[in-house]
Amino acid sequence: MTQPTLRTESLFNLTWPIFLQHVTHGIVWLVDFWFFSHLGDEVAATVGQLLPILWMGAGVIMTFAARVSPWRPSTWARASSRRSRRPTS
Repeated sequence: MTQPTLRTESLFNLTWPIFLQHVTHGIVWLVDFWFFSHLGDEVAATVGQLLPILWMGAGVIMTFAARVSPWRPSTWARASSRRSRRPTS
């Protein structure tokens, strides 16, 4: 039996996709605010106040969706243990 080899990669090689995602996300926000600022100051201010609240709501929904996801192994384990505890008649 062979020993598994440990992969060693630099931190940059592992994290550059995350950095790229954050940069593009920031660019989208800037373009959104630039567009809304052309519609008017009140519109830009309203969107500036509402977007963080909407993002928090989306984060909460994604968190709860991940907790009850059918693809998580712990969800399958809980479901199968519940089935095995049912009394048979």
